[in-house]
Amino acid sequence: MRIAPDRWGLRHTLAIGWAGGLLLAIAASGVAQITWAVGPWYPVWLRVAGALMVATGFWSASWVWIAFQNAERRVREGLSLPRGITGFAANCLSALLVPLVIGHGLHGVLYAWYAHHFTPMPPAEFRLLPERLADGSDVLELYGPMGIGTTDGLQRWLAQHPSIRTVQLDSHEGLAPEAMGVARLIHQHQLDTAVVHRCEGVCIAALAAGARRLATPEASISCHKPYMPVVGGAHTLTATDRYLLRWMVAQGVDQALPLACLQRPAWDAYTPDTDELGRAWLITNALPPTQSQ
Repeated sequence: MRIAPDRWGLRHTLAIGWAGGLLLAIAASGVAQITWAVGPWYPVWLRVAGALMVATGFWSASWVWIAFQNAERRVREGLSLPRGITGFAANCLSALLVPLVIGHGLHGVLYAWYAHHFTPMPPAEFRLLPERLADGSDVLELYGPMGIGTTDGLQRWLAQHPSIRTVQLDSHEGLAPEAMGVARLIHQHQLDTAVVHRCEGVCIAALAAGARRLATPEASISCHKPYMPVVGGAHTLTATDRYLLRWMVAQGVDQALPLACLQRPAWDAYTPDTDELGRAWLITNALPPTQSQ
């Protein structure tokens, strides 16, 4: 027999609310993994992530409303007022916790969705540098912000020019999923990375992907937290921060450097000196100033 909502107790409401929240969290985890892969349907999955967060908000609001109605009814039926208030408060706290947890997991993806639809960031541009390296290989320059489409652009260039062995980065901003898409392509093709002018923000994730990571002495390399958390200050590590941290450590970068980066807001970027970049293994080889293109 189906239980009508007006007969649910507060414990029923709590159990059903958590069950729905768990299903939403599982769906959010799957969407986040698919979206971070930056595949062909990447923009579609960004919309799915946004829709999932909206659905979570509706679920949370409905949960609070039903809990309020049930608390009021149960008190009228004889439940003590303190117990009614306690049950309602437990439901409210749980209903608030679910969207916070899901939002934490989808944090970077949701920011990319927002940027894609409301403040579009152009994709980076690419060009082959006229000078080839001593071994006859080509250098591909990536310059500009890593907006939606940067990963696809790099994939096309690598497919059309198999002689590319080095990606020269010149980027000052970007979306974390796109930077990770670029990083994975560089890692898969075992390319070198180089910085002659600047590599700032999430660009360092792509820099760390290089088999060799080269930089000139005057290159500007700085980093900061890609997105501020919903709750907590700059020292709070979001799911996106932890994802980037694990990636860079897996590439052999000393954990202390990316951790220092991911605890600094964008307006107070961390700029390690040349010695620190070398000790942390973010830069493995130096380019002399005369090699600047």
